[in-house]
This record gives sequence, C-alpha cells and structure tokens, in this order.
Amino acid sequence: MLKLRVIAAVALLGALLVVPSGPASAAVSNVLIRGTGSGRCLTPSASSTASATIQNCAAQQWSTTDAGQITINGQCLDVKGELTANGTPVITYACHGGNNQRWTVGGDGTIRGVASGRCLDVKGQGTAAGTVVQIYDCNGGSNQRWELVGGGTTPPPAGGPDLSGFGLLRDYRFGTGSGRNVSNLATNFNPYGIAGTAVINNEWQRYQPFNSTNHRIAADHLELTAQPNLGGVYNGGISSGQITTKETFYPRDGRTYVFSVRAKVPRGSGAWPAFWLYAKQAPNTSSEIDVVEIFDTPTQNSFDWTGYDHGAGVGSNYHSIMTNQWVWHPGFDFAADYHTYTLVWRDGQVEKWVDNTWVKGTNFTWQGSDPQLLINLAIGGSNNNNPNAETFPSVFSVDSVKVWVKCPSGTPANPTTSCHPTNG
Repeated sequence: MLKLRVIAAVALLGALLVVPSGPASAAVSNVLIRGTGSGRCLTPSASSTASATIQNCAAQQWSTTDAGQITINGQCLDVKGELTANGTPVITYACHGGNNQRWTVGGDGTIRGVASGRCLDVKGQGTAAGTVVQIYDCNGGSNQRWELVGGGTTPPPAGGPDLSGFGLLRDYRFGTGSGRNVSNLATNFNPYGIAGTAVINNEWQRYQPFNSTNHRIAADHLELTAQPNLGGVYNGGISSGQITTKETFYPRDGRTYVFSVRAKVPRGSGAWPAFWLYAKQAPNTSSEIDVVEIFDTPTQNSFDWTGYDHGAGVGSNYHSIMTNQWVWHPGFDFAADYHTYTLVWRDGQVEKWVDNTWVKGTNFTWQGSDPQLLINLAIGGSNNNNPNAETFPSVFSVDSVKVWVKCPSGTPANPTTSCHPTNG
C-alpha cells in the first residue's frame, strides 16, 4: 500500500499555511489538501466539467505555484466559468493563467479565490465522501478550513507499492521448472470466466479447456496462445487460452489486497491480452477492474497501457499520469519484454502500477458478487482491429501471478494472511 507520507502536521503547516494575503508564495509539491471539518481530502473529478469533491485521503498529490495556482495531474484548481458568485463549482481545468485559477492560502486555513474573494467551501458543511466543493462567502466554518499535509518536493515513491505488513497469500509460478504442467493448472484455475465458451464483444476467439495448444507450459512460464484452428473466421473461429482463479477476493473487514502479474504481452493485429477482475457468479455486476489491457485499434497498440474501471461505483481519480481517462503512453513497447502489472485494492479505492510506476489511483466501490482474477488473450472485438495471417500464433506469456493480503491484525514485523476467507 502506498505510503501517504503524512508527516508531522504542526511543523508543516507552519511553513505551508502562512500566507495572509496575495497568492500562495512558497511553492510546495505533493501535498494532501485535507478539510478540517471532514478529515477528507480535496479530490479532482475524472471529468473537467464536474465539481471537485472531498474523498478519503489516499494520495491526492496537489502542488502550488509561485503564481498562486493549485495543480494536480497537470491541471489547475479552477472556479468554473470564471464566475464569482456564491455556490459556483470548483473544478480542475487546463491551466491558462486566469485569476479564477489563482488562490490565496491563508494562515487561518482558508483558501480564497483571487478573482472572487470567496473561500473554498465544502457544500452544505457536508462531511461525507463525494460532497462537492464550491466557492462561498468566507464565514470561518470548519468546512472552509484546510490543511496542506505531506509537503516537500519529493514525487510519489518509486519502487512499487509498499508491501509492509502484507503477507504473501498466493504465489502461482508457471513452467515445467516449477513442477507445473497443463493438467495441474486445474488445481487453482478454471479455463473459463462467467461467459464460459460464449463469444462476446464481437471477438473472434472461443476459449478452450486446458490443453497443450492454448495453455502451453514452457520451461519458466505459461503461454496463453491463440490459433486459427477452428475455421479461422469471425465469431468463434479462433481457439485461445484463459485462466481464472477458483478463489474470489474482496477487501472487506479492513483487508487490503495486492494482485500482481508478471507477463509479456503479444503484438499483432487484433491481439487483446488482459488481466482483470470480474464477478465469478450471479448476481452479476456492472463493476469491473482492468489492471491492464493492451488493445490493437486504429489509435492504440502495444505502446499503450489501458486500465479502465467499469460500473456505477467508479469515482474520481485522485492520481493519474495517463494521457486521457484510461490510456498511458510511456514511450516503450510493452510487447518487447516482461513487465509487472499490479493492483492495490482497499475498500473504496484502487491503485494501478506498472513495474515501479504508479499510473492511476481511483475512488471505487465494487458492486455485485465477489470477483475472481482473469488472465486471457482475446482476438478482435468491437473496438479492436481484425486479425490477419501475421497475427498467429499470438502468445501471451505469463511468468507468475501473486496475491498479497494485509490483515487488520498484521504488523510489518509479523504479517499474517489469516483474514482471507477460504473459498473456491
């Protein structure tokens, strides 16, 4: 779990919140902006037109500039429409230097808009997660007082998620060297998800029972392989491999899970490898967590990571380095080598990592039955390119699947996995 680096607030606030007039003077970076009344943190919306809100504090890394801007993910805290009236929503928007994007951080904990003179205000003195933020006449209320916590100029930590206090719950390694073969895949995995053998999303493949063609075990990894051996045409003409955990996982009762897959994705027209979480059984769900998908479309290929979250429970991003709502383009080819794709899931929040880079953090509430892990290789699909002769064989190489759990009773010195309920 990512360390929030919430340091002694008394020392920090003396340095960060002493600006009685004019724009913020000493620029700071990587701070939480925490409401005094709610204890929750200022959080941008995933949309540039929707109000910012207060949410559980995680790693909403804001920064200030010498010009009085307050920024996150390359955008500025903005009074919507350059309006100045009470109740005007506060959003995040592309920085343009306007006075509606300049703020004064006061020694009394207020954050005042330079253009309006009004205070950053949690609407209706609300304290619940999701309450919107606006500007309003300054009145001294606790819903208008804020703490900047964290401070400094250090970016979010590298080295991957902090696993202090986590116990390794599952360590699935593949390959003949680990003693695994096709027949014993069935000990922990199924070859099908909730869709079974049905063709969905206009995909070309049909998933197969465990077999040495679509689930090839090499010396040190599993190869999920797609072949055009069922006719090689649209709507089920391709055979392909998939593994889904027999177990389900959900971070209730104070548990936090970390799921990690080390894999090498294929490149090729129409290839669609994915690592994701979805409900194992009815009642079904609109919720879905995509830890990684690599599409091959007219606008995306193996240079683009996608990690989309689905369903009515998806909230705002509190951290993102993506180029749009769901795509990260780091400048290298994911198909050129193995990479580690990781999900940190605590109740109400998900974080996604690639190797040692934190890509995305999202407020998220799962809706539906508990999910299983799925790793699959689809071909084609509604948004994907169609395959061609050069696509095959398409191979998604999986080195390992690991699951950690942090129990409320565990400590960094003595982690335990006892809180995970036996199932599957």
